[in-house]
Amino acid sequence: MNRRILYAGDAHLGSAAAYLAGVTARLAYGLVGPYTAMGMLCAASVLGQWLAKKLEHPTLASTALAGAFAAPLLVGDASDQRTLLLAYLLLLHSWSAWTERQWGWATARLVGIAGTVAVAAVWLQNHAAIDVSTYLHVSGYLVGLMLPELIAAVRGETLAKSRVTLLLAATAGVEGLLWCLT
Repeated sequence: MNRRILYAGDAHLGSAAAYLAGVTARLAYGLVGPYTAMGMLCAASVLGQWLAKKLEHPTLASTALAGAFAAPLLVGDASDQRTLLLAYLLLLHSWSAWTERQWGWATARLVGIAGTVAVAAVWLQNHAAIDVSTYLHVSGYLVGLMLPELIAAVRGETLAKSRVTLLLAATAGVEGLLWCLT
Protein backbone atom coordinates (compact mmCIF):
# COMPACT_ATOMS: atom_id res chain seq x y z
CA MET A 1 0.00 0.00 0.00
CA ASN A 2 1.17 3.51 -0.74
CA ARG A 3 2.81 5.14 2.30
CA ARG A 4 1.47 8.55 1.30
CA ILE A 5 -2.11 7.25 1.57
CA LEU A 6 -1.38 5.80 5.01
CA TYR A 7 0.16 9.06 6.22
CA ALA A 8 -2.82 11.04 4.91
CA GLY A 9 -5.20 8.65 6.69
CA ASP A 10 -3.22 8.98 9.91
CA ALA A 11 -3.25 12.76 9.56
CA HIS A 12 -7.04 12.77 9.13
CA LEU A 13 -7.49 10.53 12.16
CA GLY A 14 -5.06 12.53 14.30
CA SER A 15 -6.62 15.90 13.60
CA ALA A 16 -10.13 14.40 13.97
CA ALA A 17 -9.18 12.93 17.36
CA ALA A 18 -7.86 16.29 18.55
CA TYR A 19 -11.04 17.97 17.30
CA LEU A 20 -13.31 15.44 18.99
CA ALA A 21 -11.40 15.85 22.25
CA GLY A 22 -12.43 19.52 22.31
CA VAL A 23 -16.06 18.74 21.43
CA THR A 24 -16.26 16.00 24.05
CA ALA A 25 -14.59 18.09 26.75
CA ARG A 26 -17.17 20.84 26.20
CA LEU A 27 -20.40 19.03 25.35
CA ALA A 28 -20.18 15.65 27.07
CA TYR A 29 -18.27 16.49 30.24
CA GLY A 30 -18.44 20.26 30.64
CA LEU A 31 -14.72 20.33 31.45
CA VAL A 32 -14.02 23.51 29.53
CA GLY A 33 -15.90 26.66 28.69
CA PRO A 34 -16.90 27.78 25.21
CA TYR A 35 -13.79 29.88 24.56
CA THR A 36 -11.38 27.16 25.65
CA ALA A 37 -13.27 24.61 23.55
CA MET A 38 -13.14 26.97 20.55
CA GLY A 39 -9.40 27.29 21.06
CA MET A 40 -9.03 23.52 21.18
CA LEU A 41 -11.02 23.04 17.98
CA CYS A 42 -9.13 25.81 16.22
CA ALA A 43 -5.81 24.26 17.29
CA ALA A 44 -6.96 20.93 15.85
CA SER A 45 -7.88 22.71 12.62
CA VAL A 46 -4.48 24.40 12.44
CA LEU A 47 -2.89 20.99 13.00
CA GLY A 48 -4.96 19.61 10.12
CA GLN A 49 -3.89 22.49 7.87
CA TRP A 50 -0.23 22.01 8.76
CA LEU A 51 -0.45 18.27 8.10
CA ALA A 52 -2.23 18.96 4.81
CA LYS A 53 0.65 21.12 3.65
CA LYS A 54 3.26 18.61 4.79
CA LEU A 55 1.48 15.80 2.93
CA GLU A 56 0.34 17.95 -0.02
CA HIS A 57 -3.22 16.83 0.69
CA PRO A 58 -5.85 19.48 -0.22
CA THR A 59 -8.75 17.39 1.09
CA LEU A 60 -7.30 17.48 4.58
CA ALA A 61 -6.90 21.26 4.31
CA SER A 62 -10.56 21.62 3.34
CA THR A 63 -11.64 19.31 6.15
CA ALA A 64 -9.60 21.30 8.66
CA LEU A 65 -11.19 24.54 7.48
CA ALA A 66 -14.66 23.00 7.69
CA GLY A 67 -13.90 22.01 11.27
CA ALA A 68 -12.82 25.54 12.12
CA PHE A 69 -16.07 26.91 10.67
CA ALA A 70 -18.16 24.35 12.55
CA ALA A 71 -16.48 25.15 15.89
CA PRO A 72 -18.67 28.11 16.94
CA LEU A 73 -21.81 26.16 16.04
CA LEU A 74 -20.70 23.11 18.03
CA VAL A 75 -19.14 24.57 21.15
CA GLY A 76 -19.51 28.35 20.95
CA ASP A 77 -21.16 30.64 23.45
CA ALA A 78 -24.94 30.90 23.00
CA SER A 79 -24.91 34.65 23.66
CA ASP A 80 -24.72 37.19 20.86
CA GLN A 81 -20.98 37.78 20.45
CA ARG A 82 -21.44 39.29 16.98
CA THR A 83 -18.22 41.26 16.68
CA LEU A 84 -16.05 38.38 17.86
CA LEU A 85 -17.90 35.85 15.68
CA LEU A 86 -17.79 37.92 12.51
CA ALA A 87 -14.10 38.74 13.04
CA TYR A 88 -13.45 35.02 13.51
CA LEU A 89 -15.32 34.22 10.29
CA LEU A 90 -13.36 36.82 8.36
CA LEU A 91 -10.11 35.41 9.73
CA LEU A 92 -11.10 31.93 8.54
CA HIS A 93 -12.22 33.30 5.18
CA SER A 94 -8.84 35.00 4.82
CA TRP A 95 -7.15 31.71 5.76
CA SER A 96 -9.06 29.94 2.97
CA ALA A 97 -8.18 32.67 0.45
CA TRP A 98 -4.52 32.46 1.46
CA THR A 99 -4.59 28.66 1.11
CA GLU A 100 -5.98 29.00 -2.40
CA ARG A 101 -3.47 31.67 -3.37
CA GLN A 102 -0.39 30.02 -1.85
CA TRP A 103 -1.01 26.40 -2.75
CA GLY A 104 -3.63 26.57 -5.50
CA TRP A 105 -6.18 24.57 -3.48
CA ALA A 106 -9.44 26.06 -4.77
CA THR A 107 -11.60 23.66 -2.75
CA ALA A 108 -10.35 25.24 0.47
CA ARG A 109 -11.57 28.62 -0.79
CA LEU A 110 -14.99 27.17 -1.63
CA VAL A 111 -15.16 25.74 1.90
CA GLY A 112 -14.17 29.19 3.19
CA ILE A 113 -16.93 30.97 1.30
CA ALA A 114 -19.58 28.36 2.15
CA GLY A 115 -18.53 28.18 5.81
CA THR A 116 -18.48 31.94 6.23
CA VAL A 117 -21.91 32.38 4.68
CA ALA A 118 -23.44 29.40 6.55
CA VAL A 119 -22.24 30.42 10.02
CA ALA A 120 -23.18 34.07 9.42
CA ALA A 121 -26.65 32.96 8.29
CA VAL A 122 -27.11 30.90 11.47
CA TRP A 123 -26.05 33.91 13.52
CA LEU A 124 -28.48 36.17 11.64
CA GLN A 125 -31.29 33.69 12.20
CA ASN A 126 -30.58 33.29 15.93
CA HIS A 127 -29.49 36.75 17.07
CA ALA A 128 -29.91 39.55 14.61
CA ALA A 129 -32.42 42.21 15.34
CA ILE A 130 -32.84 44.61 12.47
CA ASP A 131 -31.03 47.59 13.93
CA VAL A 132 -28.03 49.81 13.24
CA SER A 133 -25.61 47.42 14.96
CA THR A 134 -26.70 44.52 12.76
CA TYR A 135 -26.49 46.70 9.67
CA LEU A 136 -22.95 47.82 10.53
CA HIS A 137 -21.78 44.31 11.40
CA VAL A 138 -23.21 42.75 8.25
CA SER A 139 -21.83 45.58 6.11
CA GLY A 140 -18.38 45.12 7.62
CA TYR A 141 -18.67 41.38 7.14
CA LEU A 142 -19.54 41.81 3.45
CA VAL A 143 -16.59 44.14 2.87
CA GLY A 144 -14.36 41.60 4.60
CA LEU A 145 -15.79 38.82 2.44
CA MET A 146 -14.82 40.76 -0.68
CA LEU A 147 -11.43 41.84 0.64
CA PRO A 148 -9.37 39.03 -0.97
CA GLU A 149 -10.79 39.97 -4.39
CA LEU A 150 -10.21 43.68 -3.74
CA ILE A 151 -6.59 43.05 -2.74
CA ALA A 152 -6.05 40.88 -5.83
CA ALA A 153 -7.51 43.62 -8.03
CA VAL A 154 -5.20 46.23 -6.51
CA ARG A 155 -2.25 43.91 -7.18
CA GLY A 156 -3.33 43.66 -10.81
CA GLU A 157 -4.12 39.94 -10.63
CA THR A 158 -6.71 38.31 -12.84
CA LEU A 159 -10.01 37.78 -11.07
CA ALA A 160 -12.67 35.21 -11.76
CA LYS A 161 -15.48 37.27 -13.28
CA SER A 162 -18.17 34.96 -11.89
CA ARG A 163 -16.83 35.26 -8.33
CA VAL A 164 -16.67 39.06 -8.48
CA THR A 165 -20.15 39.28 -10.01
CA LEU A 166 -21.59 36.96 -7.36
CA LEU A 167 -19.96 38.88 -4.50
CA LEU A 168 -21.14 42.25 -5.81
CA ALA A 169 -24.68 41.00 -6.41
CA ALA A 170 -24.86 39.39 -2.95
CA THR A 171 -23.50 42.52 -1.31
CA ALA A 172 -25.93 44.80 -3.13
CA GLY A 173 -28.86 42.53 -2.30
CA VAL A 174 -28.05 42.19 1.39
CA GLU A 175 -27.24 45.89 1.76
CA GLY A 176 -30.51 46.83 0.04
CA LEU A 177 -32.52 44.46 2.23
CA LEU A 178 -30.90 45.69 5.44
CA TRP A 179 -31.31 49.33 4.42
CA CYS A 180 -35.04 48.78 3.79
CA LEU A 181 -35.53 46.98 7.10
CA THR A 182 -33.68 49.49 9.33
